[in-house]
Amino acid sequence: MKKAKKLSFKLIPIILLMAILPIIITSSFTILKFGNVIEGKVNELTAQIANEKAAYVDQFIEKYEKQIETIIKNPATLNLNTESLNAVLQSLQQSDTTVLYSYMGTEDKQMFIYPKVEFPAGYDPTTRPWYKEAEANFGKIIITEPYKDAASGQLVVTVAKAIKLNNGKTAVVAEDINMTSLAEVVSKTKVGEKGYAAIILQNGSVLVHPDSSLIGLNLAEKYDWGKRLIEQKREI
Repeated sequence: MKKAKKLSFKLIPIILLMAILPIIITSSFTILKFGNVIEGKVNELTAQIANEKAAYVDQFIEKYEKQIETIIKNPATLNLNTESLNAVLQSLQQSDTTVLYSYMGTEDKQMFIYPKVEFPAGYDPTTRPWYKEAEANFGKIIITEPYKDAASGQLVVTVAKAIKLNNGKTAVVAEDINMTSLAEVVSKTKVGEKGYAAIILQNGSVLVHPDSSLIGLNLAEKYDWGKRLIEQKREI
């Protein structure tokens, strides 16, 4: 997947930069002249910061895509060797503190996961959104929209890919990723003296914002300007 396409993905389609610079100018001519200069500088600055954050997000996600591919290429996965597969999932999960769970679900309703989880009787991984989305995009890495983990309350995304096992059956390999570290990096970004960075999802929901009370708010539904902003960004 080309990096240019990364930001149009569900995870981070929009990085919104608000730059606020105090200007006190008396002459109307000077306001026009310097206003144009300042606007150009602000656009330059925000574009640079947005590109830097976009690259950071790409690198953040690519790490997990590689981890998924590592699990898939392991013979224990393809041959459904239960003991060895559990060891593979455990090794990857324990090597990265941002990975909450590593797991694989199969079309015949088997579920392998580390750390171990007690699922309710009759649990069927094929009915879960991550399984369905991966299966619908067979052979491609998918990233779910961020959600709050029910147990920890942390911001999470699932990275997953559907594959064919050596027995011909379909399986989906996935990881649940803690997004808190990414959110912290972006929310600390400064633009000028009073500017800040925020991450907004494709549907208009605020994912990252310095004001934590705004996280989860849907700008497109709440404000007309928010709706226009999302529509403009989708056209780019």
